[in-house]
Amino acid sequence: MPSAARLDPRRLILATLALAGPALGASEPPARHPALSGPSIEERILQMDAPPPNREPVRPDGSASGAGAAFREGSFLVSRRGRLQQRADGWWFHFDADAAGKADAPVAVHPSATLAGMLRLMESRREPTTFFLSAEVFAFDGRNYILPTHFTVAATTTHQPLPEPVEPAQPEADGGADPSAASLIRGVDRATARRREAPVATSAAAPAGPVVAEGEFFNLRRARGMPDQNGGWRVAFDNGTGDAGADAPMALLPCRTLGRMIALARSTREGLTVTVSGRVFLFEGRNYLLPTLFFVDYASAVGEIRSAQ
Repeated sequence: MPSAARLDPRRLILATLALAGPALGASEPPARHPALSGPSIEERILQMDAPPPNREPVRPDGSASGAGAAFREGSFLVSRRGRLQQRADGWWFHFDADAAGKADAPVAVHPSATLAGMLRLMESRREPTTFFLSAEVFAFDGRNYILPTHFTVAATTTHQPLPEPVEPAQPEADGGADPSAASLIRGVDRATARRREAPVATSAAAPAGPVVAEGEFFNLRRARGMPDQNGGWRVAFDNGTGDAGADAPMALLPCRTLGRMIALARSTREGLTVTVSGRVFLFEGRNYLLPTLFFVDYASAVGEIRSAQ
């Protein structure tokens, strides 16, 4: 075997290159800088435009607002056909069925001057009254409520043809009307003239203060929210001492805002001191407040919660 000193250097170089060739071909390419290996601008735009993956839908916040209600609060009903019906807890609107025979569940009607106008119209008519009603929708405690904004009377669907006039053979005898028909008419007149009274959420006593016109807006009024004896909630306003024009307590109309207020007030014994804003409505001589915004007086609330403990 020839010694290392007698080997040709050129042969050593060629042998080394021949052995190193496969190893160099199998090695990975050098790593790129992170800034150069990230997605391009076009790829990022495509990612942003791509539809999001299927996710669990957002659920309600758990307050006593509208779980189970058919309509979402804040939506509007436009020219829905139906009739009013009185129940023990107020007036309800029953929707007429559509062409397929399906009808939405009845909804409770918030007391207001518009509702009073609908009832007056019903009292003036002897036949059942069908309305086309537009209204704002609210949700509370799994039930829908509507606030009527506009209504018209639906035309009668069937019309009986008028009989041809017949000339009497002899002059009509003096004065006599059919007693049974006369008694029927008197009974209908008495029934339609009878006042329809809807239950109210407050006590039957007269309001303690002056009545506020419907359409007024109470802005950031300090009040105390509490349950009343009929199962509803009301606010008693902080009118100050010796205020001759003090506002009477008002029943709160059910809505999502009221649900949040009740959730906070349950930890106290005598209600919750709040600063509240809302719209005022008038029905049957009583005022109602639809709360739109409220702030809790936490300084008072701490003392109320401690006293409840």
